[in-house]
Amino acid sequence: MSSGAMTAVESIPLLLTGLRTTFNSGKTKSLKWRKQQLERLLKLFDEQKHLFADAAKEDFHRPEQETLLYDCGLIRAECVYALNNIDDWVKDEKKSDSLVYAIMEKYVHSEPYGVSLIIGPWNYPFLLLFAPLVGSIAAGNCSVLKPSELAPKCAQLVFDVVPRYLDNDCIKTVLGGVDQTQALLKGDIDYIFYTGATTTGKIIMHAAAEKMIPVTLECGGKSPVYIADDANIEVTGKRIAWGKCINSGQTCVAPDYLLCSKATEQRLIPEIIKAWKEFYTENPLQSESYAHIVNDRHFKRVENLIDKSKVVYGGNSEEKHNYISPTIMTNVTADDKVMQEEIFGPLLPIINVRDENEAIRFINERSKPLALYVFTGNKKLAKKIIDETSSGSVCVNDVVLQIGPSALPFGGVGPSGLGSYHGKYSFDTFSHKRSVAFSPTFADGLVSMRNPPYTKATTKRMELIGKPYRNWFHIPRVFKTFWFWAFISLTSLDPKMDSGMSINNHFHQQPQQQNRNLTPTIAQLIDRKQLKIENFSNLELVYIFDQLLSSFHMWLDGHSLALTVFTCLYLHEPDMIKDNVLRTMTIAYLKLIDYIRERIILKAGIYEEEDFSGTLIYNFKFYQETVKEQQSINDIKKCEDDLAKYYRKLRHLSTTVDISQDMLYTQQLTIRMKFLRHLYQICLKFNCVNEIGEQTPLNGEEIAKLLKQTTECLQLIQPTVLIKDNDEQEENNLTTAINIQKLDTNSSSMIASEEESNLSTTILSISPSSIVDLKYTFDPYYNYRQLPPAFNRFIRCLIPSTIVYKTYNELCEHIKKLLEMTDKKTLQLSYEYFIEYSTYYKPTIFIRSLLLLSYLPSAQGIPLPGRKIFGQFIFSDYIKLEMKSFILPPILTLKHIQIDQTTFDIVENFFQRSAVLFSNLFYSLCNNRARTREKLSNLLEECSVLQDESEKIDNWLQKFLLDIFEQQTPNNSQVMMMMEKTSYFFNFMLHWTLCIMEYYIYLGFELDLYSKRELYDLYFYLAQIILFAHITIYTRADYLLTNTETFFQQLNNTSMTAGKKQQKSPVTNRFIRQLVDNNPQMTSDLLNMPSSTISSSDVGSISTPVNTDNQKKSKRKQQTTTNGTAPSTATNGGHNNNTNSSSSNRPSHYEKELNLLHGHFSMCTALHRCLKALEVDNRLIFKKKNDMSSDLTQSPYFLKDEVRYRHRFMPFSNLCAPRYMKYHDFKDIQQLCDGDHNIHDLYQDSVTHFQQAKVYFETYLNKITLKHSSTKTPLNRTFTIGFTSVKDVESYIKIAKTNVIVVRLLAAGHKRGETIDFDFNTNSHYPMLKL
Repeated sequence: MSSGAMTAVESIPLLLTGLRTTFNSGKTKSLKWRKQQLERLLKLFDEQKHLFADAAKEDFHRPEQETLLYDCGLIRAECVYALNNIDDWVKDEKKSDSLVYAIMEKYVHSEPYGVSLIIGPWNYPFLLLFAPLVGSIAAGNCSVLKPSELAPKCAQLVFDVVPRYLDNDCIKTVLGGVDQTQALLKGDIDYIFYTGATTTGKIIMHAAAEKMIPVTLECGGKSPVYIADDANIEVTGKRIAWGKCINSGQTCVAPDYLLCSKATEQRLIPEIIKAWKEFYTENPLQSESYAHIVNDRHFKRVENLIDKSKVVYGGNSEEKHNYISPTIMTNVTADDKVMQEEIFGPLLPIINVRDENEAIRFINERSKPLALYVFTGNKKLAKKIIDETSSGSVCVNDVVLQIGPSALPFGGVGPSGLGSYHGKYSFDTFSHKRSVAFSPTFADGLVSMRNPPYTKATTKRMELIGKPYRNWFHIPRVFKTFWFWAFISLTSLDPKMDSGMSINNHFHQQPQQQNRNLTPTIAQLIDRKQLKIENFSNLELVYIFDQLLSSFHMWLDGHSLALTVFTCLYLHEPDMIKDNVLRTMTIAYLKLIDYIRERIILKAGIYEEEDFSGTLIYNFKFYQETVKEQQSINDIKKCEDDLAKYYRKLRHLSTTVDISQDMLYTQQLTIRMKFLRHLYQICLKFNCVNEIGEQTPLNGEEIAKLLKQTTECLQLIQPTVLIKDNDEQEENNLTTAINIQKLDTNSSSMIASEEESNLSTTILSISPSSIVDLKYTFDPYYNYRQLPPAFNRFIRCLIPSTIVYKTYNELCEHIKKLLEMTDKKTLQLSYEYFIEYSTYYKPTIFIRSLLLLSYLPSAQGIPLPGRKIFGQFIFSDYIKLEMKSFILPPILTLKHIQIDQTTFDIVENFFQRSAVLFSNLFYSLCNNRARTREKLSNLLEECSVLQDESEKIDNWLQKFLLDIFEQQTPNNSQVMMMMEKTSYFFNFMLHWTLCIMEYYIYLGFELDLYSKRELYDLYFYLAQIILFAHITIYTRADYLLTNTETFFQQLNNTSMTAGKKQQKSPVTNRFIRQLVDNNPQMTSDLLNMPSSTISSSDVGSISTPVNTDNQKKSKRKQQTTTNGTAPSTATNGGHNNNTNSSSSNRPSHYEKELNLLHGHFSMCTALHRCLKALEVDNRLIFKKKNDMSSDLTQSPYFLKDEVRYRHRFMPFSNLCAPRYMKYHDFKDIQQLCDGDHNIHDLYQDSVTHFQQAKVYFETYLNKITLKHSSTKTPLNRTFTIGFTSVKDVESYIKIAKTNVIVVRLLAAGHKRGETIDFDFNTNSHYPMLKL
């Protein structure tokens, strides 16, 4: 920064005087002013965030995303938190005290100090300057900002933008170095907030002491990390790698050094290195995600700390760019140079300690750090380290994360800092807490006892009144609150919540009155002969199996293990069971539960319920080591064989004795055990791994075979039903009338004769008297004592087995449908399949986990984006193929072009980044629908980043490809001009962004999240911004495919070289070669053009002139959202108006997609026009009741609420395209589109668009139906394109027809004065209008 840009030292006293004058005027004490400034600060970091990112990148090569997330994002969070809570913060805090002061009114009043000085550092030049400013503004102070001179671009930007957004009379910025800072410290200020080095902090504190003013210091220090031997090394390595190298280690709370055992070190280092390579590639110098050291001085300081003899990774540096690579140093001692000061760079020394005690001693022998990090799976060990050390903050099993929550204070202790801030703590830091007491005059008779002359009597009375008393019976604060007693009242009314009373009543009934409040153990129940462990009848075993299966189903449905499966006491101690079948059954259930939870649900990473979110809080045994999966399956098979032998023995005796009941129960138990074995085997097949730990591709044939066998078992099972004892005779008549299935004498499988009846329609009746010995088998209260206090409790009520077996039939159907996924060979087809599956099959978390693991099988240590699709295809390759088929980019299509290394790296990096987006997209679709919508909103942020990158790539590739085409095909100037104006990568990313946006909004309709009073804004936004853009993208892609396919085909058939005869050449395109090498089974598809509905003869000659003016027309049409009209393709039903007459009859590559999008566009346009007409026509009246009267007052029906608008569409705010429209702009466009029309025109326009929507949807439906009729295949009504199924289209047609009739009646004045209602029962996306 030049001296001319610095603030003159002589002007600083005058600047401070102006701030003092403003503060004394009381302007900043106004709550309205404080909120206004916080809103403006929020707006500053909303609108100018990219300027901040550019400035930081220019100063020290800081990645844009780090500035957006860790500076701008956290500042916005602080602003919002303050705005949400400032009304409570400024209120006076009333206080209570002892009896002698009870008559006084006492409170604490928060008042601003006056003029605060905030001195920021260079490493986070915006966060650490503006986050304290939030607290200063909220407290009502005037403020002086002093950004660091070491980040000159950032400081200049602060100086430029602050006066434009914030009150310049109250908030000033001073630029400069030491001279300016000293002038500020000597000036008239009331508070100093400093963030920076400890040495400078001492100077600041000395200056504050001379002026006797308060100060907050945030200084830093060496933040240690202790890694226990039981830590999850993979997660630990990745998190330490991230925390150490964000901002290239120039973070005050970055991990400074590691403490761990030698064994842990050897396991940890490879994980850290792997994470760094994943984050920053093999060469971080070329990575756009890796920051550099801020200046030469700091570069040399950090470089000097590296001991080359102890470096095991990294250690590279380049002075020209102030670059130091991520570095690990081992065998470090406390005397090494790197341990003498805070590193503040990407160096990671590791010091070996024997255990946590040595680590604690090492930490305590040094200055108190700003942060302390502990990685362990043992909460007690973490608590011990926390209790026996001191630091500014602590984070367990992560790093840096503790500074994020606004509800937590952030600050140092000792040399690492003084004071804290964030959220309410920022407000308190910049506020003086002023004690206020009001003494009433009416109590002067009591107060006057203090007055002289003093007597023994008055002294004794005063001592008695003022005597303090200990609170020996301390009542916790929670018991004094209203909400506690409200909760107690509710629990007394709701038996489901009154768990404590239920438990006591349950155990009061136990025979041993002296132990009535203690839960008996399994051994005690067995000793009392209350729990049977041997000599079970087959009837009892069948009953236990059905009860267990019902509990298992409830667990899969999302309930807790403790309140479902583990209510069966046998599962707690299977080893105590002497009956072989029951012991095998219980162990199999335990193994199946453990396998589903550990190897399927947790492996998929879909955490929704308490039992699926990490380590279990119970001490249940799952026999993970003692019994292997195959052994358990073999044990079940052995039980089947034993039961088959017993059945054959009974059949032998049946000629002399009536034992049909026993035969029936034996047969049913055998079928159930076989069903359990098949179910277990199906789960195992979905998670087969090879010798290196990689999940193998799905074997659909084997799973289908097992599913068929499982379904056959379910058809033979008779569900158990308890009946009353007086109906026992009817039960006998029922069961003896059943034709008993015969068991093959050579195996345990059942052979049903043709004349035998279907057992699935028959129930197995059981009387309570026949299972009286199983009274204590299932105890719903047994696990209550183990549950945490806040755990959701309910009385166990099992689903009847008749329903349970039907649900398992549905489960088999879901898995069978899941196997169809392997036929989806493109990302688009897979995406639509996932949507169809989640919409129409409502899968449980178990099935959704199977879906994700089948599509993206897990591999040891490989994150989601690195997995292979179906275990065979690299994700980034699939994206390339998807892009090639969608828009035919030359870089992925032309076989004979030479691609240089720089171009290859740029494009390949884009596809690698895209793999993160798309893998997270499929992961999101495997969550429940509410969580899916939440995750889709997060994905749009990544879409924004990729849109930026895609634009840059398109610009790069246009220059690169035009040079090639000019040399090879000089006569095809028209085609080259078209490609020059085409953004292939951007259009591809925009297409997927719009897909996500559409599904996000329509999911909101399906989840019933929108008020009917928001419908106008929603349908308008959908039609004029989202669907309009998507139609344009599809039309453009179709146009490109039509006009370039043959041209590219000719180039691929012959290599065009200047001055030489045309000849066949090998493939030189590195991307195509890479695809072929990675996917040899798809070679022919990769080398050929994408499959098309158009033959080459239909396309015409490539030398036909292309109307390039149509590109300009298309761009103009894209801007016509301002007048509410659709692109020409949406109004006349065509899609190729952008082409010349010679191609007007060509069929579209995207005919089905365009028909659906046009239909949606017309439906949304019809609805928003109709809704506007209804509002103008007073057909929609929002009525609300006044407080205590029955009178009804009218208000506008459709909400005009900026906050609600921002809430609905804020996830779209960061997108490059379609641009997020600010609320006032949006309202202006609505007015321009619908506001200038009369009611009749609006009704007529609505009818026209409803009719158009009907035509589009019928056209789509007819083509789909015709296609299935020609192939003689049944029509799958759940078949989905985009987010729209055939079933949806049928309902859309019905809605459009009905609405046409209703709108025509309304236009004719039918039932004028009556209001209109919206019926979403036909379809959740669009309402049917009802009078």
